[in-house]
Amino acid sequence: MSASEEEQWVICGRFGRPHGVRGELRLWCHNPNTELLRDDLMMWLGDLEDTLISNPNQRLSPLNLCQYRLLSSRKDSKGLIVRFGGVNSREDAQLLNHKAWVIRRSAFPELKDDEFYFSDLIGMAGALDDGDSLGVLRDILEIGSGEVLVFEGPHGEVMVPFVPAFILDLNFDERLIKVRAVDGLIEGGI
Repeated sequence: MSASEEEQWVICGRFGRPHGVRGELRLWCHNPNTELLRDDLMMWLGDLEDTLISNPNQRLSPLNLCQYRLLSSRKDSKGLIVRFGGVNSREDAQLLNHKAWVIRRSAFPELKDDEFYFSDLIGMAGALDDGDSLGVLRDILEIGSGEVLVFEGPHGEVMVPFVPAFILDLNFDERLIKVRAVDGLIEGGI
């Protein structure tokens, strides 16, 4: 496939605010323990609004993305801090704030039948077991004790812990996450 042909891309994370004054910035990976992130990696970045959040089947071209060489990554108490070649100041890093890290889906290691990548969930619809819509899954937050799914929809932003008490079913064929309707899950009650 040539560089001008469209390929399937997956959001692996998003970049946050600059860290310090020497060009470092935060990276919020959907999988903080990813094996895909390594020094000297050529990383593709795209505008978060233009990537897979609104349309999980969207295909991007490398022509719509920019590429940076990862010089280093390190963990701190809040997550990952990265540094790119050519990004040498806080102002340079600020230009990458809110960008998405995207990677070709074909670069992911193969999974067993009962496994999935959290990035596969982004863009899926959320619905309560009573039929009420939660909207679309737009982010997954890593917290100390696990992950939290962040839906955006008719109730605004709804955060759901990724635990069996809340998550009833992940239907990849229908691209639907079924969530238990628990009192207080949606602001103002259900």
